[in-house]
Amino acid sequence: MEIDKIRGVIYTSRERRVFPGSTVEMERNIKEESKADEAHSTEQIQADKPAEESEKTETEQPERKRFFQDEPPKPEPAEPAHPTHTSLHHSLLGPSLLKAGQNGVDQEKVAQLIYEASKGSKFFKHEEKKDEILSRKIDKLLARKAEIEARGDLRYAEQRADLILEELEAERDLSQHIVHVDCDAFFASVEELDNPALKDVPMAVGSSVLSTCNYKARQFGVRSAMAGHVAKKICPQLVLVPVNFKRYNEKAAEIRAILAQYDPNYESASCDEAYLNITRYCAEHEIDPVTAVSQMRARIFEDTKLTVSAGIGPNTLISKISSNMNKPNGQFVVENTRDAVMTFIAALPVRKIHGVGRVQERELASIGVAKCADIFTHRGLLLELFTETTYRFLFASYLGLGRTEVHPAEEYERKTIGTENTFRDLWGADKLRAKMKETAADLEKDMTKNGAYGRNLCLKIKLHDYTLHTRQRQLHRPIRNQDDIYNSALRLLRGFEAEFGERLKIRLMGLRLGQLVREEEVEREAKRAITRWVRRKEEVPAEMGSTRGVEGEEGGKQKDWMVSKSTEEEQHGEEKEEEKEERWSCPICQKELKAEDATFNAHVDFCLSKAAIKETITTSTSTPASSTYTNSTPQRSTRKVSATPSTPRPTQRKPPEKTPKRPREEPEGAESKEYWNCPICNRRVEAEDAVFNGHVDFCLSRGVIMGGVV
Repeated sequence: MEIDKIRGVIYTSRERRVFPGSTVEMERNIKEESKADEAHSTEQIQADKPAEESEKTETEQPERKRFFQDEPPKPEPAEPAHPTHTSLHHSLLGPSLLKAGQNGVDQEKVAQLIYEASKGSKFFKHEEKKDEILSRKIDKLLARKAEIEARGDLRYAEQRADLILEELEAERDLSQHIVHVDCDAFFASVEELDNPALKDVPMAVGSSVLSTCNYKARQFGVRSAMAGHVAKKICPQLVLVPVNFKRYNEKAAEIRAILAQYDPNYESASCDEAYLNITRYCAEHEIDPVTAVSQMRARIFEDTKLTVSAGIGPNTLISKISSNMNKPNGQFVVENTRDAVMTFIAALPVRKIHGVGRVQERELASIGVAKCADIFTHRGLLLELFTETTYRFLFASYLGLGRTEVHPAEEYERKTIGTENTFRDLWGADKLRAKMKETAADLEKDMTKNGAYGRNLCLKIKLHDYTLHTRQRQLHRPIRNQDDIYNSALRLLRGFEAEFGERLKIRLMGLRLGQLVREEEVEREAKRAITRWVRRKEEVPAEMGSTRGVEGEEGGKQKDWMVSKSTEEEQHGEEKEEEKEERWSCPICQKELKAEDATFNAHVDFCLSKAAIKETITTSTSTPASSTYTNSTPQRSTRKVSATPSTPRPTQRKPPEKTPKRPREEPEGAESKEYWNCPICNRRVEAEDAVFNGHVDFCLSRGVIMGGVV
């Protein structure tokens, strides 16, 4: 394909566009307002307010001036701190700035109200710190841009970019009709359905943080993800309604039942939006996509009394953006032609592209990329300044390319599964552990639902000052049981406790499992484990109850853990007054059995069966590590025990009592070493507590039971 074809971008000018809040705008403000005082901007913001509010603002002005000064005042400051806070104003507007229903809203006034309402809070300080970090990052980006432009030749970079654009253009597919259906203010609409009086007042769902709001509230600048107290300052008459997820899920199920009639393989993006491929439906019913979508929306309203908006396009990117064009209760179509797609995309702000957030928006605006058409203009710079993943994503967005395959969400392979919760500030070891148990239980449900196990565990926390921290660890075996998750995460939590000490006060906790393993793979591993156990069993001599010699690892004969009598007990005369009977410990489950060959062999056969292996694994995963080790204290193979109930064993594992060993020939001058026999794998281990306990821990782990039996 000719490069001229790609360059056929539909826009009128290549002049540099400035996006509100960008670094480019900051530079312009510095030049135009270098002699202006902050009070001037305050007077403009307060122009439409009552006189009393203006007087109050003027009274508070000195405090604001002191806040803007990051350093002690200097006779001639080189640069005022105010531009940084200009970008902070824009950042505080939040991720829902471009939500439908906010046309005509004075966003600068809203930004100032948010700024004043949140100033001094932990959230504000955190956002301020993030803004400063991003500003420094953009300064470095601009410095690199200046170096590249100083070289004065971007032709080679532009040629490389053109080749990438040609490569991406070859992937364009205009044969499908993809629809994005989005419910209009879904939570709020359901509440209005149940309480019609809410339709005539500004209303939002949520309390501390808003989940959504109706279109009357959006006219004041209220939007989703906004703090409740801030929303009240913007719109004092705002009515807050608590969330009712059960009701929302019921209505969502009704809508999905209708969507399934148009595309059984529809893809749910969330509870209130979905993607459909109606290409086959249109062909079978000999109907055009616009008519089909109109009928679908009418049926949804008829059956549920809720309105939905829809976007129609050749791929998911175009349909997603289109569904927001005619909200509420409307639809928008982009024809399946290259010219129509390029015309539609060219005029869009880059922030409209799904995947471009506030940070990338500011980075792109700093180098002059405000509209999607600017991506082509600055393609050489983008290739030089950003990573391959980023610039290829931007090039594909400029061309209006997106997915054309739609599948149920369950069919997509997930790389991680996690859950997290936000709550009021929480601290204290007991409370943190209780919260982590709840989170582990939620994660177990999600893992079971998805039929997966995980080998990598990540603990995420957000401190009371809104800073995020994560720790993760690699697991020696795949897990999904609540106790396994909790015990593994406890080690990560202790790391945070050691790092922050008394300052560990959190408002969010999340757990995530990665490196997922399907249930089928775990079952196959268990089957191979059984085979190994059977092979080992065949190597065990038949006379298990008698004293027998087993080849040690170093060639010498030694007495096995299955000894007829304890020599040390005889020497020390540790005979009890009660009547005693001889017991043997099962090497698999550690259960003590009657010292009879038939009974003992039958039990070992049962333990080696598939059912017993599974039961052992389940038990080990549902029992905390400490209790597992407590109940698995290595015992001699044969010992005298009381017939009466025994007392609990101590929590600290004791090494097995030494068994007499056959003398071996050692070189002269060499020190003879003592060894203990592992009761699980029968290997000789050096007679040191730390070494022996570590080896037994390894043998008792579920991973070895599964992996060692393959």
